[in-house]
Amino acid sequence: MGEERLPQLNLMHRDLSCLPDVRLPDGYCVRRFQPGDEQAWVDVLNSTGSLGQWTLEVARERMSGDKGRVVADSIHFVTYRGMPVATACLQHHADREEGELGWVGLSLAHQGKGLGFQVCLATLHHIRSLGYTAAILSTDDQRFAAIKTYLKLGFRPVITHESHLERWRAILPRVGYNEELIDCPRA
Repeated sequence: MGEERLPQLNLMHRDLSCLPDVRLPDGYCVRRFQPGDEQAWVDVLNSTGSLGQWTLEVARERMSGDKGRVVADSIHFVTYRGMPVATACLQHHADREEGELGWVGLSLAHQGKGLGFQVCLATLHHIRSLGYTAAILSTDDQRFAAIKTYLKLGFRPVITHESHLERWRAILPRVGYNEELIDCPRA
């Protein structure tokens, strides 16, 4: 028998009203998805080595599916010399009041410059501009750098599964935070 996969960890940013400005290092720019960017999005997502194997078909399915649909014009890129090197997007859920920050990826060659934080921040500004007051996201236990970025952005762990509390208690010290950040269960 195979090992049962635990559900992803959940985080919530409850107040998008006071986001800081996006500030990129010299040589980097931020822009939104444009028609024809599908392959660039796939390339950045694949470059992380941690988000599964993306193809144009998978990308198109994500943009047209009903569950957690990626809103194409809400995909953000950080570019370097015109080439996308980081991405994040809004995933729309018709049954949720919060916007979901999703599919955050950063090319390994550009890590360590705060670009993941900035592309997420740009996307959160966009999510707020669409009328959302809060944002959610899901992530995996081993994505320590991403989790640290999300906490720095103002996201907080939310317990939505019986395994979450113990897992967060193990992760938070590893990324320099304490368990006081853990939020109560969401109904």
